[in-house]
Amino acid sequence: MKKSTKTLLVFLVASLALIILAELELRALGAYATWEERNGGEYVSPYAVRCASQLMVRPANAHMAYAQPEFNFPLKTNSLGIRDKDHAAAKPPGALRIIVLGDSFTEGQGALLDESWPKVLEQSLNSGAEASVEVIMGGAAGSDPFYSRRLLEERLMRFTPDLVILALNSFDVTDVMARGGEERFLPHNKVFYKEAPAWEPLFAQSRLARLLAMRVFSWDWLLLSPREHMKANEEARQKVTALVREMDAAGCEKGFKLAVVLQPHLHELQAGQYAQNLDALGAQINQNGVPVCDILPCLKKRVDVAETPPASLYWEKDFHPNARGYALFAECIRDWFSVQSLL
Repeated sequence: MKKSTKTLLVFLVASLALIILAELELRALGAYATWEERNGGEYVSPYAVRCASQLMVRPANAHMAYAQPEFNFPLKTNSLGIRDKDHAAAKPPGALRIIVLGDSFTEGQGALLDESWPKVLEQSLNSGAEASVEVIMGGAAGSDPFYSRRLLEERLMRFTPDLVILALNSFDVTDVMARGGEERFLPHNKVFYKEAPAWEPLFAQSRLARLLAMRVFSWDWLLLSPREHMKANEEARQKVTALVREMDAAGCEKGFKLAVVLQPHLHELQAGQYAQNLDALGAQINQNGVPVCDILPCLKKRVDVAETPPASLYWEKDFHPNARGYALFAECIRDWFSVQSLL
């Protein structure tokens, strides 16, 4: 064997060994892991359609569990496939009905149903109140605003709400960036998201590839370059803004008020500001005349006054709020309602 060939072979073997060691080290440290991987699962593409139906709901009348490494809470669905009890279609005399729409932050992942913020809000609004307030759950894990509108129109409008609350967080913007807006819904109850980049399989399998993509090229978890991210983020916010405007118009026609709630994730509460330009989205929505409740300042003030670390309100690995976090969500929303006179 020629010396040059032997040298090249040694170099290639050494390089391969270094790559393998780097990959193993990153995995051991849990670096560049997705939410699913942090909680004992495998990589799931943000472009993968995990629910073929146009309604992001669970099986009806099912008994399941919110089972994660940190907790295990029962999850029962009603006849509509929603984590809630069944409600009578007819509104009780003198009752005020609120429908709350959102994703797992609204459905209450990481807590019992009665500890979810919609149910805590219901309990709080009914304490000492003359009128009865009924909060109907419309939260569905994995959902986003476009699924929420479908759920409202096709299954929840039968309850004739007085107020509809659409809860948004930064993951909703990310979801719309990957899934698209109304164009995702195809005939015959089919759903189609945007195409994933061709090299996603490498990103899915290699932590080292993720490190290089994010640190060297500044690509994000959607495998978008900074310029692509900026464009996709702006398009997503425009789509959500238009969606909320349409929902507000529907409310004027069908007799309900619409309000939007902005919810922070742990890292946003710690930083004191939102990711994915969620605050800009809230401002756009508010400019169109839809009231927006941003609970980030309220939460930050409460944890600062109580000298409570923000991490105490969320699960460490799952990242969803715990019962204490949801209770503070509900308190901030209740206080905002009292100022806005929406109820």
